[in-house]
Amino acid sequence: MSGIWLYLPFCGAEIIQPLQDEEYGARGYMVKDPQGHMWYFGNYRPGQYWQ
Repeated sequence: MSGIWLYLPFCGAEIIQPLQDEEYGARGYMVKDPQGHMWYFGNYRPGQYWQ
């Protein structure tokens, strides 16, 4: 996931929310494609936050 979001601006996408790790185990980013659609890509790994 880390490498893909760096490539997206070269494809015409605008980074809306940069890749970030959340304290509750999520990791993701948001982009807007050239047609104006918003996309969120992420994953989730529960950790200490929920225990």
